[in-house]
Amino acid sequence: MDSSRKHWEDAQLGINQLVKCSTAEIESIIADKCSGNQVAFEKCVSVSSSTDAEFNSRACDLLTTVNESLQLDQEAKKEIESLSHLCLDQLKSVQYNHGEGISGIRNNADQCL
Repeated sequence: MDSSRKHWEDAQLGINQLVKCSTAEIESIIADKCSGNQVAFEKCVSVSSSTDAEFNSRACDLLTTVNESLQLDQEAKKEIESLSHLCLDQLKSVQYNHGEGISGIRNNADQCL
């Protein structure tokens, strides 16, 4: 019976030792994975922050460019409208003078006949 008890105690001792070693190994693996996850998380946060900053910078540049283009378009529109009004006034003047000239020619033709 003592031999059985001794085998049983040895088996329990072996199992306890195996549990201790396995637990230590599992804890070490978990610690390594947690550390790796923390490094990956910090890298992700860093990349996200720099991407965010770059996006904001480019968005501001784009907004500035769009506003400058809008300003140039508005200035060009004013110039085109001014030129259009000038051309329209000249056309009206030519039309009026042409009408007056035709009337004069008709009057002269009537007097000659």
